[in-house]
Amino acid sequence: MMKFEPNDIHRSDLKVMIDRVLVSLLLAQIIGLLYYTNYFLVYKYLPSPFINDKNNTFMDLINTAYWAERGGMFTFWHTVYPPINFIFLKLANFLFLTKTTFSNPFEFREHAGNLIYAYFFAYLVAPIILLLSDKWRNIFNSSQKILIYFTIALSTPMLFLLERGNLVLACLFFIPLLFGSNANQKDIATAILINIKPYFLLLLICPFVKDKWTSAGRTILYSVFFFNASGLLINDNYLKFFDNLLNFSKSSTLFSLREVFSMPSSISVFSYLFQSDAFIRHYWKLGLDFILLSHLIDLFKLLILGLVLSLIYFNRSILTEDKIYTFILVCIVNLGVSLGGYSLVYYLATIPIMLEMRFKNLFIASIFLLFLPFDFIKLTSSWIGAQDVFLSGMKVDVFWELGLGSFLKPFVNFLLLIIVIREIIYLRKKQFNLSVIESK
Repeated sequence: MMKFEPNDIHRSDLKVMIDRVLVSLLLAQIIGLLYYTNYFLVYKYLPSPFINDKNNTFMDLINTAYWAERGGMFTFWHTVYPPINFIFLKLANFLFLTKTTFSNPFEFREHAGNLIYAYFFAYLVAPIILLLSDKWRNIFNSSQKILIYFTIALSTPMLFLLERGNLVLACLFFIPLLFGSNANQKDIATAILINIKPYFLLLLICPFVKDKWTSAGRTILYSVFFFNASGLLINDNYLKFFDNLLNFSKSSTLFSLREVFSMPSSISVFSYLFQSDAFIRHYWKLGLDFILLSHLIDLFKLLILGLVLSLIYFNRSILTEDKIYTFILVCIVNLGVSLGGYSLVYYLATIPIMLEMRFKNLFIASIFLLFLPFDFIKLTSSWIGAQDVFLSGMKVDVFWELGLGSFLKPFVNFLLLIIVIREIIYLRKKQFNLSVIESK
C-alpha cells in the first residue's frame, strides 16, 4: 500500500485547488470569447470593449507599418513612436509585403494580410515566451501552464491588443528579461523597452535606487545608441520625435470619450471625462465644478504615484529588484489615458513576483479582475450611425456600448497602487521588528 505523508496530502490538495482555479479562469475567458463571437455573428461587428471605429481594426499596426514604408513619420505624421519601432516594421514589411507603394494606410491594409498573420503569430508566441521565462518556469507544471497559456491568449486585454494591432505586443518579449538573472540582458531589455515606449524610462529607477551605477549607465548608453542608430537608419528628422512627444503630452483632447472608455487602465479616464465639453454640457444642471473634480482626480493620482515611488526609494534596502520592477510597472500602467487598456498585459510578467508577496491574494485577485471579461454587462448604449466594418466587410448600424469592465478596470488598477503601498509598509514593519529582536 502506498504511504502518503501529510505534506504530500497538502501538496495534492493545493494542486487540485490550483487546477480548479485555472480551469475556472479559462472557462470564464472562453465564455467571454463565445460572447464576442456570437455578438459579431449577429451584429457583424465586435462589441465593447473593442474600439468604436469598426473600420479601424489592426490600424495601430497598419498606420505605423505604412509610415515606416512611406517615410515622413516624424515630420508629416508627427508620430510619438521612437524610431526603433519603424526599424522593426520596415523589416516586417520587407519579409511579408509583396508591394510597398500605397496611397493611404487603408489601401496598405488590403495588401498586408501576411503582415497581419505574422502579428497574430507573434501574439500566439508571446505567452509561450512568458511561460518559459526564469520566474514562470518552475512554479506551475506543464498541464497548468497549458491552462494558463490559453487563459492569457483569450483574455480581454490580450484580445483588445490583438484587435488594435498595437506594438505593445513587442514589449511582452522583453519585460520578462527584467526578472531574469543576467544583468546585461536586463540592461539591454530596459533600453529596448524605452525605445519602444518612452514611459519605460521609469524602469531606470531600479538600478539607481539599488546603487547599481554601472547597470544604470550601461542602460542609458544602450538607450541612446538604439535611439540614434535607428533614427539615422530611418533618416527622417528623427529628433523631431521630442517635439512630437512634447505636443502630444500637452494635448488634452487628442482622443474621443468613446476611445478612452474602450478599455481604460487609469482613473485619469474620469478626469478626461469631466474635462470634456460634451459631458459638462450634458450635466451642467447638477451644479458641480467638473473641472475642479478633474484636477482633484489627477492630483490624487499623482500623490499616490509619488508616495509609491518615495516608499520604493526610502525602503530600497529591503526591496528586491524584482519587487521594485513590479511596483514600477504598476505605476506605469496607472499613468494616464494614453497608455490604453492593452498596457494591462505588462502585469503578466509580474505574477510570479506577486505570488511571493505578503498580500499575494489581493494582488492576484486584482489581476484576475483586470483580465476577466465583464463587458458583456452593459451600463449604457447609444447609436453612433452606420459604419464600414473591416472584419465583416459590411456596412451596418453600430451601437457604442460601455461595459462594466471598462468602468471597473481603472479602479481595480488604482487599487493595485494601494496594495503596493500596503506591501512596502508591511515589509518595513517586518524589518523593524527583526531589528528590535536582534538588538535584544
